Amino acid sequence: MEFKILGSLEIWADGVRVRLAGSRQERLLAMLLLNANTVVPIGRLVDAVWGERPPATAGRQVRNLAAGLRRSFTEAAGGRVADLISTDGPGYRLTLQERKLDAQVFAAHLACAHRAQRAGEHALAVGEYRAALDLWRGPALGGLADGNRQAGRPLTAGAVGLDEQRLACWENCLELELGLDRHREVVPELSALVAEHPLRARFTAQLMLALQRSGRQADALDLYRRLAARLCEELGLDPAPELQLLRQRLLRTEG
Repeated sequence: MEFKILGSLEIWADGVRVRLAGSRQERLLAMLLLNANTVVPIGRLVDAVWGERPPATAGRQVRNLAAGLRRSFTEAAGGRVADLISTDGPGYRLTLQERKLDAQVFAAHLACAHRAQRAGEHALAVGEYRAALDLWRGPALGGLADGNRQAGRPLTAGAVGLDEQRLACWENCLELELGLDRHREVVPELSALVAEHPLRARFTAQLMLALQRSGRQADALDLYRRLAARLCEELGLDPAPELQLLRQRLLRTEG
């Protein structure tokens, strides 16, 4: 069986998608997947499923939900799957082989990218970063935790952490591509990222550089002006120091 959390939660068995019996089962499985191959205490599972106001019977319901997941997995695999979910001391463990969870594959590509980058093999590193990014289908867990009153903090924190890893991966990849003189090619992608994450300084700096190196200095400076106005109006802040320094560099070049 294969599991996906880099986007909406999905389970696949022999090319067929497995459907679960409701959002509580989904949240329980999501928490186990975020902590694959480690024991998750029942208390944390309760928090992930119900949040701050669990029912008095939450512990028993967690055991029932786990039993339901086992049945779903066994039925989907025609009885050929080992017991992936096991009781282990104070909680439950979901045991997965390598490359059965997209987040694990993502982490493996990141590790390869970091090794290649440290070795100075930047084109190879970009390929690994791109392979990692290609695994994503949307925000981690597809909103299963975000904005859901019943989703507990551990589930939300896990999804946010994965989303942050994705953005950092994107930043590192684009930084290397700028170093490989692919500034014109990355302008559309960076423009979309800045529109989606307008307050993320590194994306803005990268887009300013890409525009300037593409002969669009005026557009780069206009991007800074628009960001500065938005920060002042909405947050009462100035742009990050790195952006201010970059603006000064561009102004000196313009002069």
